[in-house]
Amino acid sequence: MAGGKQMDLFAKILNDDGQPKKVGYSPLNGLFGVLFGLQYIRSEEQMKIDAEIAKNYTRMRYKEHIELQKRMTLKIKWRDAATEALPEELQEEARALDLEPFPSNRRVYTDYPPAPEHLRL
Repeated sequence: MAGGKQMDLFAKILNDDGQPKKVGYSPLNGLFGVLFGLQYIRSEEQMKIDAEIAKNYTRMRYKEHIELQKRMTLKIKWRDAATEALPEELQEEARALDLEPFPSNRRVYTDYPPAPEHLRL
């Protein structure tokens, strides 16, 4: 942090009269403030709970990201191994980019049949 100062994110924030200050913005503050004159104020305990929830969510999402990257890397390795297993004359064609668009009348299989008014043959 700037100037070597450490900030305690969970320090209790109080007004001069000892009441909690409004911390951050919540959509509930706007709605309840207009309708009922109420404000949502997070306590120190709630801020700690919210921070732990956010950390757990970030860890979970990072693990999912790592698993996705592993699967993608494995697929790339399989593709490269399959290309290397081809005869020499087919390897160049396998490495070429296929930039042709998909046919517009391609059948897309779904769990349910199309509605009769949308069925085109």
